[in-house]
Amino acid sequence: MRAVIGLLLITLILMSGCLAEKKEEVRRYAPTQRPENLFPNSFWYKKLPENVEVAEKNKEMMRAVAFAAENAVVISIDEWTPPVYFADENTPRYDVPLLIDWTPFPNMTLKQVPIPDYAREDPATAEPDQFLPEEEAALGDGFLVIIDTTKEPWEEIDLWQARQMREGERAWSEEERKGARWVASWGNVIAWDSDGVFECGYSGRGSGAAYLAGRVWPEELRSGIKHKIAIALPFTSSEGVAEPLSETDGGWGVEDLNEYYKNITGEEGDLAPIPEGAILQLDPSIDLERWEVEDPITGEKRRLKNYEKQIAKALQQYGAIVVDTSGGGIQIYAINSISYPEDPYLSIVGERNAYGSVDLPKELFLNARILKYRLKKQKAGLSEERWTRYSCNNQPCTPEEWMVCGKGLN
Repeated sequence: MRAVIGLLLITLILMSGCLAEKKEEVRRYAPTQRPENLFPNSFWYKKLPENVEVAEKNKEMMRAVAFAAENAVVISIDEWTPPVYFADENTPRYDVPLLIDWTPFPNMTLKQVPIPDYAREDPATAEPDQFLPEEEAALGDGFLVIIDTTKEPWEEIDLWQARQMREGERAWSEEERKGARWVASWGNVIAWDSDGVFECGYSGRGSGAAYLAGRVWPEELRSGIKHKIAIALPFTSSEGVAEPLSETDGGWGVEDLNEYYKNITGEEGDLAPIPEGAILQLDPSIDLERWEVEDPITGEKRRLKNYEKQIAKALQQYGAIVVDTSGGGIQIYAINSISYPEDPYLSIVGERNAYGSVDLPKELFLNARILKYRLKKQKAGLSEERWTRYSCNNQPCTPEEWMVCGKGLN
Protein backbone atom coordinates (compact mmCIF):
# COMPACT_ATOMS: atom_id res chain seq x y z
CA MET A 1 0.00 0.00 0.00
CA ARG A 2 2.83 2.35 0.96
CA ALA A 3 4.53 1.54 -2.33
CA VAL A 4 1.37 2.43 -4.23
CA ILE A 5 0.98 5.68 -2.25
CA GLY A 6 4.66 6.48 -2.85
CA LEU A 7 4.25 5.83 -6.57
CA LEU A 8 1.21 8.08 -6.66
CA LEU A 9 3.10 10.85 -4.86
CA ILE A 10 6.02 10.58 -7.29
CA THR A 11 3.57 10.70 -10.20
CA LEU A 12 1.86 13.79 -8.79
CA ILE A 13 5.22 15.53 -8.25
CA LEU A 14 6.28 14.76 -11.83
CA MET A 15 2.91 15.95 -13.15
CA SER A 16 3.17 19.18 -11.17
CA GLY A 17 6.61 19.74 -12.68
CA CYS A 18 5.24 19.25 -16.18
CA LEU A 19 2.37 21.62 -15.45
CA ALA A 20 4.80 24.22 -14.13
CA GLU A 21 6.71 24.06 -17.41
CA LYS A 22 3.50 24.49 -19.44
CA LYS A 23 2.16 27.64 -17.81
CA GLU A 24 -0.61 29.23 -19.77
CA GLU A 25 -0.08 32.74 -21.00
CA VAL A 26 -1.92 35.24 -18.82
CA ARG A 27 -3.62 38.06 -20.68
CA ARG A 28 -1.99 41.35 -19.75
CA TYR A 29 -3.83 44.29 -21.21
CA ALA A 30 -2.52 47.83 -21.45
CA PRO A 31 -3.34 50.16 -18.57
CA THR A 32 -5.74 53.01 -19.30
CA GLN A 33 -3.40 55.52 -17.61
CA ARG A 34 0.12 56.31 -18.85
CA PRO A 35 2.71 54.15 -17.04
CA GLU A 36 5.03 56.24 -14.86
CA ASN A 37 8.15 54.41 -16.07
CA LEU A 38 7.56 55.29 -19.73
CA PHE A 39 10.51 57.44 -20.96
CA PRO A 40 10.81 59.15 -17.52
CA ASN A 41 12.52 62.54 -17.15
CA SER A 42 12.64 63.00 -20.93
CA PHE A 43 11.87 66.14 -22.94
CA TRP A 44 8.37 64.80 -23.65
CA TYR A 45 7.34 65.80 -20.10
CA LYS A 46 8.96 69.24 -19.97
CA LYS A 47 6.63 72.23 -20.08
CA LEU A 48 7.33 74.99 -22.56
CA PRO A 49 8.94 78.14 -21.11
CA GLU A 50 6.86 81.29 -20.79
CA ASN A 51 8.99 83.31 -23.19
CA VAL A 52 9.42 81.28 -26.37
CA GLU A 53 10.71 82.31 -29.77
CA VAL A 54 8.72 81.43 -32.86
CA ALA A 55 10.22 79.85 -35.96
CA GLU A 56 11.62 82.12 -38.65
CA LYS A 57 8.92 81.06 -41.14
CA ASN A 58 6.15 80.70 -38.58
CA LYS A 59 3.54 82.55 -40.68
CA GLU A 60 4.28 80.55 -43.84
CA MET A 61 4.29 77.23 -41.99
CA MET A 62 1.09 78.08 -40.12
CA ARG A 63 -0.57 78.66 -43.51
CA ALA A 64 0.37 75.04 -44.32
CA VAL A 65 -1.06 73.95 -40.96
CA ALA A 66 -4.32 75.80 -41.72
CA PHE A 67 -4.44 74.18 -45.18
CA ALA A 68 -4.07 70.75 -43.52
CA ALA A 69 -6.72 71.56 -40.90
CA GLU A 70 -9.26 72.22 -43.64
CA ASN A 71 -9.09 68.51 -44.44
CA ALA A 72 -9.55 67.27 -40.85
CA VAL A 73 -8.28 67.47 -37.28
CA VAL A 74 -8.75 64.16 -35.49
CA ILE A 75 -7.61 61.96 -32.66
CA SER A 76 -7.21 58.41 -33.96
CA ILE A 77 -8.50 55.70 -31.62
CA ASP A 78 -9.69 52.57 -33.45
CA GLU A 79 -7.52 52.72 -36.59
CA TRP A 80 -4.29 54.30 -37.85
CA THR A 81 -2.76 54.25 -34.38
CA PRO A 82 -0.71 51.54 -32.61
CA PRO A 83 -2.18 48.98 -30.21
CA VAL A 84 0.05 47.97 -27.28
CA TYR A 85 0.42 44.60 -25.54
CA PHE A 86 2.49 43.55 -22.53
CA ALA A 87 4.60 40.38 -22.69
CA ASP A 88 6.17 38.28 -19.91
CA GLU A 89 8.23 35.11 -19.54
CA ASN A 90 5.32 32.94 -20.66
CA THR A 91 4.66 34.86 -23.90
CA PRO A 92 5.45 32.99 -27.14
CA ARG A 93 8.48 34.34 -29.00
CA TYR A 94 8.92 34.69 -32.73
CA ASP A 95 11.74 35.51 -35.12
CA VAL A 96 10.02 38.21 -37.20
CA PRO A 97 11.25 38.59 -40.81
CA LEU A 98 11.48 42.23 -41.97
CA LEU A 99 10.28 42.42 -45.55
CA ILE A 100 10.79 45.95 -46.89
CA ASP A 101 13.37 46.22 -49.65
CA TRP A 102 15.23 49.14 -48.05
CA THR A 103 16.47 47.33 -44.95
CA PRO A 104 20.26 47.69 -44.48
CA PHE A 105 20.67 44.05 -45.49
CA PRO A 106 18.42 41.63 -47.38
CA ASN A 107 16.60 39.00 -45.35
CA MET A 108 16.88 40.76 -42.00
CA THR A 109 15.00 39.26 -39.05
CA LEU A 110 14.22 40.75 -35.64
CA LYS A 111 14.96 37.91 -33.25
CA GLN A 112 12.93 36.53 -30.34
CA VAL A 113 10.05 38.99 -30.29
CA PRO A 114 7.50 38.11 -27.57
CA ILE A 115 4.02 38.43 -29.10
CA PRO A 116 0.94 37.34 -27.11
CA ASP A 117 -1.46 34.98 -28.87
CA TYR A 118 -4.21 37.58 -28.48
CA ALA A 119 -2.18 40.47 -29.96
CA ARG A 120 -3.61 42.05 -33.09
CA GLU A 121 -2.06 44.67 -35.37
CA ASP A 122 -3.80 47.96 -36.17
CA PRO A 123 -6.64 46.94 -38.52
CA ALA A 124 -6.54 50.03 -40.73
CA THR A 125 -5.91 49.73 -44.46
CA ALA A 126 -5.80 52.34 -47.20
CA GLU A 127 -7.09 52.70 -50.71
CA PRO A 128 -4.30 52.80 -53.31
CA ASP A 129 -3.64 56.20 -54.84
CA GLN A 130 -0.98 57.92 -56.88
CA PHE A 131 1.25 58.36 -53.84
CA LEU A 132 1.12 54.81 -52.46
CA PRO A 133 1.78 51.49 -54.23
CA GLU A 134 -1.24 49.22 -54.19
CA GLU A 135 0.39 46.39 -52.25
CA GLU A 136 1.65 48.78 -49.53
CA ALA A 137 -1.73 50.47 -49.27
CA ALA A 138 -3.42 47.15 -48.59
CA LEU A 139 -1.18 46.73 -45.54
CA GLY A 140 -1.97 50.13 -44.06
CA ASP A 141 0.44 50.93 -41.22
CA GLY A 142 -0.16 47.66 -39.38
CA PHE A 143 1.23 49.15 -36.15
CA LEU A 144 1.99 46.79 -33.29
CA VAL A 145 3.73 47.62 -30.00
CA ILE A 146 4.96 44.95 -27.61
CA ILE A 147 6.31 45.77 -24.14
CA ASP A 148 8.77 43.12 -22.98
CA THR A 149 8.50 43.20 -19.18
CA THR A 150 11.16 40.49 -18.79
CA LYS A 151 13.82 43.11 -19.56
CA GLU A 152 15.16 45.62 -17.05
CA PRO A 153 14.37 48.32 -17.97
CA TRP A 154 11.32 47.26 -19.96
CA GLU A 155 11.71 47.35 -23.72
CA GLU A 156 9.32 48.65 -26.34
CA ILE A 157 9.29 46.69 -29.59
CA ASP A 158 7.80 48.67 -32.48
CA LEU A 159 6.61 46.74 -35.53
CA TRP A 160 5.47 48.49 -38.70
CA GLN A 161 3.12 46.72 -41.11
CA ALA A 162 2.98 43.68 -38.86
CA ARG A 163 0.80 40.79 -40.00
CA GLN A 164 0.45 37.05 -39.61
CA MET A 165 1.18 34.72 -42.50
CA ARG A 166 0.16 31.14 -43.12
CA GLU A 167 1.22 29.09 -46.16
CA GLY A 168 2.28 32.24 -47.98
CA GLU A 169 -1.05 34.02 -47.45
CA ARG A 170 -2.02 36.66 -44.94
CA ALA A 171 -4.01 35.28 -41.99
CA TRP A 172 -7.14 37.31 -41.36
CA SER A 173 -9.63 35.16 -39.47
CA GLU A 174 -9.11 33.85 -35.95
CA GLU A 175 -8.94 30.33 -37.32
CA GLU A 176 -6.29 31.27 -39.90
CA ARG A 177 -4.21 33.01 -37.21
CA LYS A 178 -3.78 29.81 -35.20
CA GLY A 179 -0.25 28.59 -35.80
CA ALA A 180 0.52 31.44 -38.20
CA ARG A 181 3.88 33.22 -38.07
CA TRP A 182 4.46 36.94 -37.62
CA VAL A 183 6.23 39.12 -40.19
CA ALA A 184 6.63 42.89 -40.47
CA SER A 185 7.95 45.42 -42.92
CA TRP A 186 10.23 46.86 -40.25
CA GLY A 187 10.82 46.61 -36.50
CA ASN A 188 13.09 48.01 -33.82
CA VAL A 189 13.56 47.99 -30.04
CA ILE A 190 13.97 50.85 -27.55
CA ALA A 191 14.36 50.86 -23.76
CA TRP A 192 11.78 52.55 -21.54
CA ASP A 193 14.47 54.47 -19.63
CA SER A 194 15.50 56.26 -22.86
CA ASP A 195 14.15 59.56 -24.17
CA GLY A 196 11.82 57.79 -26.59
CA VAL A 197 13.89 58.63 -29.68
CA PHE A 198 15.93 56.18 -31.77
CA GLU A 199 19.30 57.94 -31.73
CA CYS A 200 20.22 57.30 -35.36
CA GLY A 201 16.81 56.61 -36.80
CA TYR A 202 15.59 53.31 -38.23
CA SER A 203 12.39 53.70 -36.26
CA GLY A 204 8.89 52.68 -37.30
CA ARG A 205 7.94 56.36 -37.29
CA GLY A 206 9.12 58.72 -39.99
CA SER A 207 10.88 60.91 -37.41
CA GLY A 208 12.79 58.51 -35.15
CA ALA A 209 10.25 58.80 -32.31
CA ALA A 210 9.14 55.62 -30.55
CA TYR A 211 5.52 54.64 -31.11
CA LEU A 212 4.50 55.29 -27.49
CA ALA A 213 6.28 58.65 -27.21
CA GLY A 214 3.71 61.42 -27.04
CA ARG A 215 0.78 59.04 -27.35
CA VAL A 216 -2.45 59.85 -25.49
CA TRP A 217 -3.82 57.23 -23.08
CA PRO A 218 -7.58 56.91 -22.39
CA GLU A 219 -7.64 58.31 -18.85
CA GLU A 220 -5.51 61.27 -19.90
CA LEU A 221 -8.43 62.45 -22.01
CA ARG A 222 -10.49 62.50 -18.83
CA SER A 223 -8.07 63.77 -16.21
CA GLY A 224 -5.24 65.57 -18.01
CA ILE A 225 -2.34 65.14 -20.46
CA LYS A 226 1.01 66.03 -18.91
CA HIS A 227 3.34 65.61 -21.86
CA LYS A 228 3.93 66.71 -25.43
CA ILE A 229 1.40 65.31 -27.87
CA ALA A 230 2.61 63.37 -30.92
CA ILE A 231 0.94 64.53 -34.14
CA ALA A 232 1.20 63.88 -37.86
CA LEU A 233 0.92 66.56 -40.55
CA PRO A 234 0.69 66.13 -44.33
CA PHE A 235 3.15 68.81 -45.43
CA THR A 236 6.41 67.78 -43.76
CA SER A 237 9.68 69.26 -44.94
CA SER A 238 12.35 67.41 -46.90
CA GLU A 239 15.11 69.74 -45.65
CA GLY A 240 15.88 67.90 -42.40
CA VAL A 241 14.62 66.99 -38.94
CA ALA A 242 14.32 69.28 -35.92
CA GLU A 243 16.16 68.27 -32.76
CA PRO A 244 15.83 66.14 -30.72
CA LEU A 245 14.20 63.79 -33.25
CA SER A 246 16.56 61.85 -35.47
CA GLU A 247 15.21 61.22 -39.00
CA THR A 248 12.52 62.36 -41.40
CA ASP A 249 10.32 60.97 -44.14
CA GLY A 250 9.21 64.48 -45.11
CA GLY A 251 9.05 65.03 -48.84
CA TRP A 252 7.85 68.59 -49.40
CA GLY A 253 9.81 71.57 -50.61
CA VAL A 254 8.53 75.15 -50.71
CA GLU A 255 7.95 75.19 -54.48
CA ASP A 256 6.23 71.77 -54.46
CA LEU A 257 3.89 72.79 -51.68
CA ASN A 258 2.88 76.11 -53.22
CA GLU A 259 2.30 74.50 -56.61
CA TYR A 260 0.11 71.85 -54.94
CA TYR A 261 -1.79 74.56 -53.05
CA LYS A 262 -2.47 76.44 -56.27
CA ASN A 263 -3.66 73.28 -58.04
CA ILE A 264 -6.11 72.58 -55.22
CA THR A 265 -7.37 76.10 -54.44
CA GLY A 266 -6.70 77.96 -57.68
CA GLU A 267 -4.97 80.67 -55.65
CA GLU A 268 -1.39 81.75 -55.08
CA GLY A 269 -0.08 80.76 -51.68
CA ASP A 270 2.84 81.62 -49.47
CA LEU A 271 3.22 78.36 -47.59
CA ALA A 272 6.22 76.53 -46.15
CA PRO A 273 6.46 72.86 -45.14
CA ILE A 274 6.99 71.93 -41.48
CA PRO A 275 9.96 69.80 -40.41
CA GLU A 276 9.33 66.70 -38.35
CA GLY A 277 10.40 67.40 -34.80
CA ALA A 278 8.93 70.93 -34.86
CA ILE A 279 6.72 71.90 -31.92
CA LEU A 280 3.36 73.65 -32.26
CA GLN A 281 1.96 75.54 -29.28
CA LEU A 282 -1.65 76.66 -28.87
CA ASP A 283 -1.81 80.32 -27.89
CA PRO A 284 -1.33 80.16 -24.09
CA SER A 285 -3.30 83.38 -23.56
CA ILE A 286 -6.58 81.70 -24.57
CA ASP A 287 -8.98 81.17 -21.64
CA LEU A 288 -10.04 77.58 -22.26
CA GLU A 289 -13.01 77.85 -19.89
CA ARG A 290 -14.62 80.57 -22.01
CA TRP A 291 -13.19 79.78 -25.44
CA GLU A 292 -15.81 79.15 -28.11
CA VAL A 293 -14.95 76.92 -31.05
CA GLU A 294 -16.78 75.65 -34.11
CA ASP A 295 -18.19 72.16 -33.69
CA PRO A 296 -16.45 69.99 -36.33
CA ILE A 297 -19.70 68.16 -37.14
CA THR A 298 -22.50 70.74 -36.83
CA GLY A 299 -20.53 73.93 -37.45
CA GLU A 300 -22.22 75.56 -34.45
CA LYS A 301 -20.30 77.62 -31.90
CA ARG A 302 -19.82 75.99 -28.51
CA ARG A 303 -17.46 75.60 -25.55
CA LEU A 304 -14.81 72.89 -25.41
CA LYS A 305 -15.83 69.41 -24.35
CA ASN A 306 -13.81 67.99 -21.44
CA TYR A 307 -11.53 65.77 -23.56
CA GLU A 308 -10.96 68.66 -25.99
CA LYS A 309 -10.03 70.85 -23.05
CA GLN A 310 -7.46 68.31 -21.85
CA ILE A 311 -5.90 68.29 -25.31
CA ALA A 312 -5.96 72.09 -25.47
CA LYS A 313 -4.28 72.43 -22.06
CA ALA A 314 -1.50 70.10 -23.15
CA LEU A 315 -1.07 72.02 -26.41
CA GLN A 316 -0.66 75.24 -24.40
CA GLN A 317 1.65 73.87 -21.70
CA TYR A 318 3.69 71.16 -23.49
CA GLY A 319 2.97 71.59 -27.20
CA ALA A 320 2.46 69.14 -30.06
CA ILE A 321 5.49 67.62 -31.77
CA VAL A 322 5.40 66.49 -35.39
CA VAL A 323 6.41 62.80 -35.43
CA ASP A 324 5.15 61.61 -38.82
CA THR A 325 3.63 62.47 -42.17
CA SER A 326 -0.14 62.06 -42.39
CA GLY A 327 -2.19 61.23 -45.44
CA GLY A 328 -4.34 64.34 -45.25
CA GLY A 329 -5.28 66.29 -42.16
CA ILE A 330 -3.82 66.76 -38.68
CA GLN A 331 -3.74 63.60 -36.59
CA ILE A 332 -3.26 62.99 -32.86
CA TYR A 333 -2.50 59.42 -31.79
CA ALA A 334 -4.28 57.65 -28.90
CA ILE A 335 -3.65 54.11 -27.66
CA ASN A 336 -5.61 51.89 -30.06
CA SER A 337 -8.87 50.69 -28.50
CA ILE A 338 -8.16 47.07 -29.51
CA SER A 339 -5.48 47.06 -26.80
CA TYR A 340 -8.27 46.60 -24.26
CA PRO A 341 -10.87 43.87 -23.59
CA GLU A 342 -13.55 46.58 -23.40
CA ASP A 343 -13.57 49.99 -25.07
CA PRO A 344 -12.40 52.52 -22.43
CA TYR A 345 -13.05 55.50 -24.72
CA LEU A 346 -16.83 55.18 -24.98
CA SER A 347 -17.45 56.92 -21.64
CA ILE A 348 -14.85 59.59 -22.45
CA VAL A 349 -15.27 60.60 -26.11
CA GLY A 350 -18.24 58.51 -27.25
CA GLU A 351 -18.67 57.06 -30.73
CA ARG A 352 -16.10 57.51 -33.49
CA ASN A 353 -16.41 58.38 -37.15
CA ALA A 354 -16.09 55.92 -40.04
CA TYR A 355 -12.29 56.09 -39.78
CA GLY A 356 -12.18 55.15 -36.11
CA SER A 357 -11.36 58.73 -35.09
CA VAL A 358 -12.96 61.61 -33.22
CA ASP A 359 -13.14 64.93 -35.04
CA LEU A 360 -11.66 67.86 -33.12
CA PRO A 361 -12.16 71.64 -33.47
CA LYS A 362 -9.78 73.11 -36.03
CA GLU A 363 -9.11 76.07 -33.76
CA LEU A 364 -6.83 73.85 -31.65
CA PHE A 365 -4.25 74.27 -34.43
CA LEU A 366 -5.46 77.39 -36.28
CA ASN A 367 -4.59 79.35 -33.12
CA ALA A 368 -1.15 77.80 -32.73
CA ARG A 369 2.39 78.92 -33.49
CA ILE A 370 5.51 76.99 -34.44
CA LEU A 371 8.41 77.39 -32.05
CA LYS A 372 11.98 78.06 -33.06
CA TYR A 373 13.85 74.87 -33.82
CA ARG A 374 17.26 73.67 -34.89
CA LEU A 375 17.53 71.50 -37.99
CA LYS A 376 20.05 68.70 -38.07
CA LYS A 377 21.29 66.36 -40.73
CA GLN A 378 19.52 63.05 -40.86
CA LYS A 379 21.48 60.01 -39.72
CA ALA A 380 20.61 56.35 -40.10
CA GLY A 381 22.08 53.39 -38.28
CA LEU A 382 21.85 50.97 -35.38
CA SER A 383 24.00 50.76 -32.28
CA GLU A 384 26.24 47.72 -31.79
CA GLU A 385 23.83 46.47 -29.14
CA ARG A 386 20.82 46.79 -31.45
CA TRP A 387 22.58 45.07 -34.31
CA THR A 388 22.79 41.97 -32.10
CA ARG A 389 18.98 41.90 -32.00
CA TYR A 390 18.85 41.09 -35.72
CA SER A 391 19.97 38.29 -37.97
CA CYS A 392 20.88 38.64 -41.65
CA ASN A 393 20.35 35.61 -43.90
CA ASN A 394 20.09 33.54 -40.69
CA GLN A 395 23.56 34.71 -39.63
CA PRO A 396 24.78 37.46 -37.29
CA CYS A 397 24.68 40.83 -39.04
CA THR A 398 28.11 42.29 -39.81
CA PRO A 399 27.54 45.93 -40.77
CA GLU A 400 30.17 48.31 -42.07
CA GLU A 401 31.43 50.77 -39.47
CA TRP A 402 29.55 53.66 -41.08
CA MET A 403 26.27 51.81 -40.38
CA VAL A 404 26.93 51.59 -36.62
CA CYS A 405 25.43 54.43 -34.58
CA GLY A 406 28.09 55.83 -32.25
CA LYS A 407 30.97 54.77 -34.50
CA GLY A 408 30.72 55.75 -38.13
CA LEU A 409 27.62 57.82 -37.35
CA ASN A 410 28.46 60.60 -34.89
